[in-house]
Amino acid sequence: MVASTVSKVVLLLSWIQIAVATELGWGMLGPFPERETPEYFAALRSDYKLRIQEDYVMYSIDILIDPCRDQVKTGGLGTLCCMNTNIAGCQSYTEIEAGNDMQIAFFQNAHITSCRGTVFDGDPNCGTYIEIHRPGDVRVIADVSIDQVTFPNGYQTTRIPTYQLCRGPYELWWVVRTRSGPFLQKRRSFLVTDPGCPAPPGQVESPESRLPPPAIP
Repeated sequence: MVASTVSKVVLLLSWIQIAVATELGWGMLGPFPERETPEYFAALRSDYKLRIQEDYVMYSIDILIDPCRDQVKTGGLGTLCCMNTNIAGCQSYTEIEAGNDMQIAFFQNAHITSCRGTVFDGDPNCGTYIEIHRPGDVRVIADVSIDQVTFPNGYQTTRIPTYQLCRGPYELWWVVRTRSGPFLQKRRSFLVTDPGCPAPPGQVESPESRLPPPAIP
């Protein structure tokens, strides 16, 4: 009789603890009930906010320009600041100076198509590339293969030549090259503010390009 009364008192105290926790919204007064027991499930919050997401059927592609330009923001990692990281470790800019190879970062949360190890290995019309184009112009000015890692763990970085770029707007194109032709999947616009080559007709050359060549002793 005494044991039965003690059990009822303990159960009552447990329900009081649960009621207080429900009122407060979190926490328990005393030890939490043992898992897989009615007391445990009664202590779980049941005021769900319905935000049910549809099945995930989309994938993301991203291209970043000069992701480690500001050395202060790299946290001491230098040009590796955006390698195997998420977006928090990377930067991106819309204006560059042509001449040197430009560092870019890229990411896709799905498989990156590759022809490596196949009979088409080395064929420039097979694989995944990032290309530089004038806006709306299908002619490729520069490109770099990005399919070395087919399942990247975060952003990857590489470099693409810019010495042929003159002042003006350009685009980075993410392209999958196949036997059926190239498939454009992503674009990223940027502006060249200082040309790395003579300006085309009708455009003003930069002061540096108008300087006479240095005298050779």
